[in-house]
Amino acid sequence: MERPCANWRWPPSASSTAVVCRDASARLVSPAVQPVHHCRSARGAGPNPCSQRRASSARAAAADTSITVDGGQSGRTFDGIGAISGGGAEHAIVGTLIITAVAVVISVPIGLMAAIYMNEYGTGKLRRALTFFVDVMTGIPSIVAGLFAYALFELFFGPSIQLGIMGSIALSVLMIPIVIRSAEEVLKIVPNHLREAAYALGTPKWKVVVKVVLPTAFAGLVTGVMLATARIIGETAPLLVTTGVIDSINADPFNGRMQNLAVYAYNEYRSPGVMKQDSYDRAWAAALTLIAIVMILNVVARLIYRRYKTEIR
Repeated sequence: MERPCANWRWPPSASSTAVVCRDASARLVSPAVQPVHHCRSARGAGPNPCSQRRASSARAAAADTSITVDGGQSGRTFDGIGAISGGGAEHAIVGTLIITAVAVVISVPIGLMAAIYMNEYGTGKLRRALTFFVDVMTGIPSIVAGLFAYALFELFFGPSIQLGIMGSIALSVLMIPIVIRSAEEVLKIVPNHLREAAYALGTPKWKVVVKVVLPTAFAGLVTGVMLATARIIGETAPLLVTTGVIDSINADPFNGRMQNLAVYAYNEYRSPGVMKQDSYDRAWAAALTLIAIVMILNVVARLIYRRYKTEIR
């Protein structure tokens, strides 16, 4: 004969040493063995031991059913009740800074030297041809730069190659014409009487460029480089082709794929997975981080310009 215990049934037995919890349909809920507890009625003041056992079993089951995704590379796991832990954009921020820095190192010397040649030395057909090609490169779609970098590396390393340096090459293709155009315009602002005064003292032309022209245009050149960097740092299409997608930190642009903020935001929004809202939040956070980086670059450019600008009369 069973005695009711609130919403539970307790089968009494002289040899029993366990509490077996059953619901109203007599379905076994928790067969765990515990010392015998005296069940209280619905109007009793104490807790129901079967209810306590069921809650503790559910918590233990939730703690023991964690699922690791992406082989643990992303650091994201799901616990038994569906809550997500881990994940973030650190790898994308690191990748963005490294890829952009390498692109700047490649683009700035080439862009400045080309601008100096076109403004100080270039004449005739060669100068006109360079100007034409710079204008064409300024207007090419960004995906074309990505395909160019991919095709270049595929010739030497084979198909399906994706490296961080490939993304830097693709971004430098987009950045070089911007640096050339901005630097050329800044160099044109430098008055000719400064050059003529240096020539009158017998100074060679290369030294005039290094000692007179470049220091005078320094603030404008730095501003142009900063604006060109802000222009390429948010590119997505060329990096989708060249750097790929990865969920772990890679600080070596010559070894393996590298993540960046633009591709990270796109991928989180396009493939949100199980926890959609969390993925959308990460995508918006990546976009906000990109905007913050661009704002910082613009502020730094303005500060440098104010600090090193030269009054030209």
